[in-house]
Amino acid sequence: MIGYAKANELEFCYEMIGEKDKPVILLIMGLGCQLIHWSDSFYHGLAEQGFQVIRFDNRDMGLSSNCDHLGFADVKASMENTAKGLPIETIYTVNDMAKDAHELLNALGIEKAHIMGASLGGIVAQKMAVNYPEQLLSLTSLISTTGNPKLPAGDPKALATLTASPGRHPSQAEVEEFNITIGKVIHSQEFGDSDEAVRALAGRAYQRNYHPAGVARQLLAGAASGNRVAELAQVTAPTLVVHGTEDPLLPPACAEDTAKAIPNAQLHLVDGMGHDLPEALTEKLLSVIVPHLQQHS
Repeated sequence: MIGYAKANELEFCYEMIGEKDKPVILLIMGLGCQLIHWSDSFYHGLAEQGFQVIRFDNRDMGLSSNCDHLGFADVKASMENTAKGLPIETIYTVNDMAKDAHELLNALGIEKAHIMGASLGGIVAQKMAVNYPEQLLSLTSLISTTGNPKLPAGDPKALATLTASPGRHPSQAEVEEFNITIGKVIHSQEFGDSDEAVRALAGRAYQRNYHPAGVARQLLAGAASGNRVAELAQVTAPTLVVHGTEDPLLPPACAEDTAKAIPNAQLHLVDGMGHDLPEALTEKLLSVIVPHLQQHS
C-alpha cells in the first residue's frame, strides 16, 4: 500500500506491507536516499517473516515534502567553519527527522514499532530511541555511528563522496554514472550490486524526484548531530548493531562504539560488507536481524 500522511508539518510518502495485526517495523533510510533504496528483497523478506513493514521517504527526499522553503544549505561554507572550530549551521536537525518518524507512526495509528535505520537513518533511529523510548519495541542500527570524535576517520576517498556532485544540472544518465562511481568507492567490493542494478536504481530515484538541495540539508543535519555517546547510554530499547567489516566510510569501530554506548546492545559485523546493504547479502542480513525482531515482539 502506498500512501501519504501529515507529520511534523510536512507530508510524507510511505509504503506499507504485511498483515495489520503483525508487529510493525519502520525503516529509515540514509543520506540522499529514498524509500526505494530499501531493496524489495529486504523489505518483502521482513514482511514474509510475520511483520508489517513501513518504508518512507525522509523529508527532502523522493515524494515527501521538500524543505526548500526553510532555506538552502551552503555545505562548503559550513565545512570551512567546522575546520575553524565553529558550529555547523543547519536548516533542520536529526532531532527534527526523528520527530518526523515519530509523528508518522502516530498519524498511522501505530503506538509501538521496531525502528531500523541505515547510516544517517541509523542516527535518526538512535534519536528516536532517546527521544521517544515509549514508541520502540526494539532498535536496529545499521552501518551507522555514535558521532564520537575519538573514532577513526573513514577513508579520504570515501569521505569525499559525501560532498561529491555529478554537476549543477545533470541528466539522468549522468546521475546514474555518478552513482556507479560512488558505489565503487563505498559499497561492498565483493558483494556489491552490479553496475546495471545501481544504474537502474539511480534512474528510478531520479525519476521519482532528483533533489540535490535536500541532500545538502540532510548532510548538514547529520554532520551537526555531534557526539551521541552520553545520550545513547539512556537507550532502553533492545538494540542490535549491524555493520560491515569493510565499510570505508564508517569503519567498524563506529559500530563497536555504538554497541558499547547502548546498554546491553548486541553487535554483529558482516564479513566483506561495505557501506551498503547489498542484494547479495539480503539473506545473511535477514538471518541476523529477524531473530532480534522476533525476540522483542
